[in-house]
Amino acid sequence: MPYGSQNAFKTTLARKASRDRKKENYKSKGSSLIGKKTEELIFPEIPDIKLKVLKDNIRNKIKIERRKKSLKILIFTLIVLLTSALAIFNFFH
Repeated sequence: MPYGSQNAFKTTLARKASRDRKKENYKSKGSSLIGKKTEELIFPEIPDIKLKVLKDNIRNKIKIERRKKSLKILIFTLIVLLTSALAIFNFFH
């Protein structure tokens, strides 16, 4: 037995038809990349030395970010531990 009213069903069908029309309009405008040939990207050649320096810079930035994140976690953990220790001390005192 179906649930809901006939008006709800008609409204659902109307919304679906509207969505389908929007999709068709979008596809007919040619904005879809399916089937289109794309140009191949050409990147300049980078010397090995510059590439190594670039990689080292990225690695150093990642190390710094990890240290900052670890420090934040450590500080947060210490604050939580200290407040819980104070709460326990005050509870038993």
